[in-house]
Amino acid sequence: MKVCIFDIKRFAVHDGPGIRVTVFFKGCPLSCWWCHNPEGISPEPSEYPETTELDGVQIMRTVQIGRWVDIDELVPEILRDRVFMEESGGGVTFSGGEPLMQAGALYKLLDRFAGSGIHTTVDTSGYAAPKVMQNVCSKTDLILFDLKSMDDARHKKFTGVSNRQILKNLEIALKSSAQTVVRITLVPGFVREVGMDPELMQPDGLHPTAEGHRRLAAEQLRAVLEHGIAVAQVVPLGGQRGQHHLPGLGLHRPHRLGGRRHRDETDAAAQ
Repeated sequence: MKVCIFDIKRFAVHDGPGIRVTVFFKGCPLSCWWCHNPEGISPEPSEYPETTELDGVQIMRTVQIGRWVDIDELVPEILRDRVFMEESGGGVTFSGGEPLMQAGALYKLLDRFAGSGIHTTVDTSGYAAPKVMQNVCSKTDLILFDLKSMDDARHKKFTGVSNRQILKNLEIALKSSAQTVVRITLVPGFVREVGMDPELMQPDGLHPTAEGHRRLAAEQLRAVLEHGIAVAQVVPLGGQRGQHHLPGLGLHRPHRLGGRRHRDETDAAAQ
């Protein structure tokens, strides 16, 4: 079986415990305005124009982002760093994009590391069928659940999809045997617009429908500050058919990324 990936990051220290290898899957069903990895939205290897400057002369070229790789080839590539993983209590993290979009390949990879002593983490938006979430939670050690917004209308506006299934899958993750860490990306000057008010940073406020569940303790809820340089990555990768303004960042989000378009609307709250 093959999986489509667009990057492998070694010595990753923010994607789970210890020193890790993070594998970035291609494909994501969300279109977040502040997307950190817009090159991972398309599910297939994609070509993008790139401009470089040499001796004052601008040179245009086309670069391909993403490749299909056989799982039997990918596993040894990951295990090249096994000594660092074992010495640091690290492991492998499957991120993206959205790894749950390639569920079959993800299952195979998690099964290959089961019982190997290598810690596994899945970094997900939670947007998937409930059965997929259940299966992944049963196979991995840690779920990094990237929660975007509690408000469904805002979630649709700023990510392109409803959060209803995402919140149901958060319940599934919290009830599973996997450790679940909820992470919230805080975009400076944009927090209020995406529904991340300070009171939602409290465990009880984060998921009010999860009565009886108190696993969102302080150490399980992390706020991830999105750096301006990360948000700036979206600029060269999309078309220029209009732009969305990210208040407080001094940056503009391209209207289209990798052939996918946001709805043609303006955020009145950002004015």
